[in-house]
Order: sequence, then structure tokens, then C-alpha cells
Amino acid sequence: MNYISLNTILSRGEKVSPRVLYNLMHPLVEYLIEVRDNDDQLGNGRLTQDDILFSHDYNDFIVLNSSSNEEEIIKDWGSIILKVSDSVGYNDKRLKAIGNECVDGKITSLEDLHLQLERRINRLIYKWLIVIILLGLAVMAIMHFSI
Repeated sequence: MNYISLNTILSRGEKVSPRVLYNLMHPLVEYLIEVRDNDDQLGNGRLTQDDILFSHDYNDFIVLNSSSNEEEIIKDWGSIILKVSDSVGYNDKRLKAIGNECVDGKITSLEDLHLQLERRINRLIYKWLIVIILLGLAVMAIMHFSI
């Protein structure tokens, strides 16, 4: 199967497929955790856009090289995700904040990064669910005591 580097994808000047951004989030971070946990060596260089290769349909990727230093990997991931999110036109403030925290060294472990990505759900929905449940309970209480 032929692969194309992330750098080549970005250098085309076209809008990048959202599939690329998706694969750089959870799948890539999970892959980096697995490599670290299995002590697999990916080389000793920094994780760059040239080291991440995608299949032509963007459903599969391989990583050629990354640092054995977890903090470097996280910083590299942050800078890559910021570039790709701009190229995709994805304006998620939370994802950009996570990318900036990685670059600034505020996120220091792959597990913390993974947890930050998992919390991307809008918490406003939980407040609305609580309000609806409380209203339902209030209506049931009123109906029960009015009988």
C-alpha cells in the first residue's frame, strides 16, 4: 500500500480531510502509548510531519520515528495538531487549548493527553440533563401530593 506523509498532505495547500485530524487525535495517541508500553523503538528523533504517513484514503497511518522522551513526543504532537487543525479549518477551541498546553509543557504524559482528549464533550449538556431530571421530579412530587 502506498503511503503519503502528513507534510506532503499539508503542503498541497488544499483543505485537509477531517479524517486526518481524527487519526492524529485518539488513534495516534493510543498508538504512541502502546509503543511506549511495549518498549518498541521508533528511533530517537523528534516526531515530525514527515514521520506520520497516511494511506491515500486516510483510514490508516504509520509512524516512522518518534522520540523515546515522552515529553518531547507530547510537544511534537501538540505542534502537529495545531497545524493540522488550522489546515482542516476545525475551530475547536478546546482542541487548540490542548495543543497549546502540549507545546507549553503543561501536559507531560500521554495518559494525561488522552484524558484531555476524552473530555472534549460539551459539559453544558450535563447541566441541561440535571435541570430536566429535577423538573421531572418536581412534577412527579406535585402530582403525588396533590392527589
